[in-house]
Order: sequence, then C-alpha cells, then structure tokens
Amino acid sequence: MSPVPLEPLLAAGEPPMRTKKRWCTCGCCSKVFLTMIFAVVLSMYLALPSLPPTPPGHVAVISPFEIHTITDFLAAAKSGIMPGNRKTELPLMPEEVVKYLSTSYVEWAPEPFKTQLGPESVSATLSTAPPLARIMMAASGMSDILRAALDSLSIERNMDMMKKRIWHGMSPIPPARWESMGLSKSENIDAALSQIQLIVGVFEYLHTPRVQGRLRDIYNHIWFEFDILQDVLDALEVSNGRSKPVYNLPALWQEYIQSYLFENMAFQSRSFIFTNLLPLYNATRSQFSNQPRSVFGEAEIKLIPQHHIRVLNSMLDLYIETEFHVVPHTVGFVYRHEPGNMTGLLSDDESSWKRNNAIYESIQTARREDFQIDYQRKIKETAEMRTANDEHSSFGQKQEALQPIWDILDRADAHQTAQPQILNPSRVEEEDWVRELSSVDKFGYVIYKTSKGQNEEWKNFLTRLELGLDSGWEGMIGVENVRQKATLHWIEGLDESIFEDDFADAREHFQNMVASQTIPANLSTTTFLIIDSASFSSFSSKPGSSNRGFLNVVSAEFDPVSNLIEGYNGAFKIIDQLVWTELYPLREHFHCASLDAFWTLARNHPSELYIGATTEIQRRAWNSLNN
Repeated sequence: MSPVPLEPLLAAGEPPMRTKKRWCTCGCCSKVFLTMIFAVVLSMYLALPSLPPTPPGHVAVISPFEIHTITDFLAAAKSGIMPGNRKTELPLMPEEVVKYLSTSYVEWAPEPFKTQLGPESVSATLSTAPPLARIMMAASGMSDILRAALDSLSIERNMDMMKKRIWHGMSPIPPARWESMGLSKSENIDAALSQIQLIVGVFEYLHTPRVQGRLRDIYNHIWFEFDILQDVLDALEVSNGRSKPVYNLPALWQEYIQSYLFENMAFQSRSFIFTNLLPLYNATRSQFSNQPRSVFGEAEIKLIPQHHIRVLNSMLDLYIETEFHVVPHTVGFVYRHEPGNMTGLLSDDESSWKRNNAIYESIQTARREDFQIDYQRKIKETAEMRTANDEHSSFGQKQEALQPIWDILDRADAHQTAQPQILNPSRVEEEDWVRELSSVDKFGYVIYKTSKGQNEEWKNFLTRLELGLDSGWEGMIGVENVRQKATLHWIEGLDESIFEDDFADAREHFQNMVASQTIPANLSTTTFLIIDSASFSSFSSKPGSSNRGFLNVVSAEFDPVSNLIEGYNGAFKIIDQLVWTELYPLREHFHCASLDAFWTLARNHPSELYIGATTEIQRRAWNSLNN
C-alpha cells in the first residue's frame, strides 16, 4: 500500500536548500560516549518536572523505534536479505562503507563537506560524531529530548514486551506456549481472545497519532542522516577520480522499513491471529447449529446461550480490528528519494509535529469511518440476500425471536466474504533470528548447578529439563537445525565454592570467566542461568498449563550498589519453554529487553515466574486464586 503523504510535508517542486550545518543535530564519537550521553539525557528526561507521572504498570518511552533496527538494516544493506527473507533488487552497500560509518566525517570527508561538518561549523563534540553514532542517536530519540519532554509517551509493560516480539518479526506468542496454556481449547476462549487483543493492541498503539508521529519523525531523521552520508560518499568517490556509486543508502533504508520491516510485522501477526482464531471460530460457530430447539408457532427456534453470542461477537470485533489496525502505516514517511520529489519533515518546530499529528489523526478518522461504512454495507447486503432466500419469512413472531441470532450470523457471513483469511489463514513464516542463527555453530548460556540433586535423581532432572527446554521450539517454522545448536555449558557450583542461593558468588565467578575469556564461543557473556533447589524441584511434576519447570536467569552486569530498582536483585525466574524462544532472542540476539523488564512482569505471577506477556483476564484469575 502506497503511503499517503501529509500535506504540510509535500515539497512543491525542488525542495528548499538544506544546509549541512542544519543537518548536524546530534552525535557522539564512541560506544562509551554514546552510553554516557544516553545515561545523562535519560536522567534529565526523567527528572523534568513538567513530565506527567508514568501510569502504574507502564514504562516511559523516549523512542518507540527499536534501536537494534539500525544494525539489522546495515546487515541487510550488505547482504540484500530483507525482513521476511525477501531479497532486494536495489544495489547493495559494499563492505568498505562500514569503515566510514564508524569514523568522524572530519577525518575522511572531502571539501566542502569537511568544512560544513567540521568544528568551524558545528560544536567540537558534533564534529567528532561518526555517521553511525548520529544515526543511533536519532533512532534512540535522544536527539530530540525536548520533543520527548513536551510529548511524553508510555506503554503498558506487557504490551511493550509483545511489541518487541512483533517489531522483530517474531510470532507474537511461541506456538508451544499457546498450546501449553490451553488457549486452543474452548474452555479457555476468553483468555485466548485477550491475548489476541493484546497483539492487536500493539498495532493500535503504534498507529496512535503521537506514537506514529514519533516513529515518522525518527524515521525521517534517520533518512536524512543516510542522505548526508550518501552525499559525502558520492563526493569522496568523485574526488578520487571514480564515478558516483550505484548504491543508494536512503533508498535502501526506505525500502527496508516500508516495504519489508513493517510489512513483515503485519504479515506475521495477521497470520498468527487468523491461524489461532480459526479453530475457536469454527467451534463457536458450530454451537449455533448444535443447540437444542423449541417450537415457536409453526417454526423451530434454536436456543443459543448468550455466552456463544458474546464470544462470536468478540471474535468478529477482533477480525475487523485486525483488518483495520494490523497493517503498515507510513503516512508522512519520506517515500521518494529522487531529487526534487522528497516528502517528509525534519523540524524542531513544536507546531510542525503537532500539526502533522493532527493531520494524520484526521486521515485515520476518515479511514475508520469509511471502513465501518463499508462493513455495514456488506452486512446489509448479506442480510438482504438471506431474507430473499428465507422460506419461512412469513412467520413474523419467528422473525422477531430469531433476529439477534440472524444479526450475528449475517455479520459473520459478511466477514467471511470480506476477509477470506478467516477460513484460509496464511502460515507464520520462519523468523529472521532463527534463520540468522543457522550460520553459527552453537549459541546459549553458561548454567550453574547449586542444587544437591545427585546420581539417578540428577539424570532424571536433566532429562525433564532438556525436554522442557526443547518443547519451546514446537510449532515454529525452520527450527529443525537451529534447535540442535542450543547449548548449556554446565558448571558444578560446589566445585567452585558456590553454594545454594549464592547468586553473588556465581556472578563473580562468571565475571572472572568473561574477563579471562574462558566462556565457550557464542555463549552469552552478559547473562547466565542457575539451577537451585527450587528450580530443581519445579521439574519433579508433569508440566501442565499452570505449572512448568523454571530456571533462574541472572544478570552478570548487576551492581547492587548502583541498583535503583526496589526489590530487584539482578535475577528472575523463567519457565523452560521461553529460554530459547523469548529470553535468548530478545536479550542476546536483538538486545532489546532488559532483565529487569522480565523481572517486573514475572512479579505479576503468583510464583513470580516469567511466562510471557499476560493480560488482565489472566492476572485477575491469579488474583482470585490468591484471595
């Protein structure tokens, strides 16, 4: 779907001249400096008195843009493999460009760029900022901290974790977890629908005017940074007597985000939603044919419990919300890279982004109204067709008694006609992180044994642990090879004088392994696992929907002295099925989720276990058990 430009963003003819000085808005010269700047700016952001408090259960958002997307894009720009395993037809970025990404412009840019981007034109700090640092700063939202203060955002914590999976093209919920929680069973249909609603809610959140506006402006800022880089690279080649490069970084960035990343997010989520709703939809729809009947006048009337009507209505609501929300929205994104045909806005003017957000909101409102009118028309046509073919339409009393049932069945038939994927859903495809891990020999964690299980008892435990960990891969596409590479490197705690519940000693031992480079290749150097007596005992019973074995996840970087999170000790408990399919990809592969974020969600569980993103319905059920 072609993006719709916002009117204020349309350039009439040739765009106004952009000075290189105006482009230099942020930057840093190293990872250390970037980390320092992030910490300073974050503390300033959180300390601003004008900011409203973050609602309970929410986390403050400086940038809704997942920063790891930049490194993923650069890898795709070199390999040509885009999200969803699609292949671009655009010329690729050569490997030699990488060295320029991490080197300040003043060290390699030809004139006039060297002067325009140098200390004579901008501050000394900005002049030493490598292109990659400038781009990462834009992605992080720290280049526009005033905007973050004036337009503060937050997101519910469970939705945030779900958003991270969706953004990176993962199945919203691992198939094994869906089955393990019994969400494919009719008796758990309310919990299943609440999980689907959470998925739809992520896209609804991303498409709200303020969030979409922030994504739009961050995307455009990054586009302009790549445009600067491309200009300088072109000039460098010409100054060396060569022709201009055929590759185009802004064009690659545009295609990566709009044609692949957002499309893949929507495709994977829609496939998951329609696939997992289908058996529930069929089971609920069948109830309208299998219920007992009573005689009303000369006609039989089906007695349909209100529960089935409510559930079917909820499903149809989800279908239409999926159709409306779970699609890419790139309104106002820069979408043409030919000279003289640019749209998009990079502006520090508060009124500009507020005006653009208002225009986007009006576009969405009009789209919603058209969407609803179209569906009401389809439902009306379906009802008229049914009435025309009804052999018993003369029974007025029957008509009145059956009207609520006919209304919902007409609605369902109209949805099936308008949305063929209801009955014929696409399959969730292989996840990008799974495909990327196929090129490594192994991956995984160091794990410490501090429990006292011995001999046969320990062997039985290991069997159950391995089965539990491996079960997390069930139902995923393309994991046959990768699941064999998942590795646990065991360390006997007693041999290292690490005793029960002594996570601090285990952390010190692990840090020494990292420092001495004795951790096996490709295993995490920031996170490790521990089996203590509690986790050992958790594998003693048969796993079910409400009980599974768990492992302790420990941060190697946790410092109790500098820790500001009350109750957090640098560790949390996670069920076996999510070690390889959630913890590893989000923490180690994408580096997009902190361990304290997992810990915060684990605290919602009665046993303080991380079981994935949960919904209010699930948490209410836990609370009722506790009370």
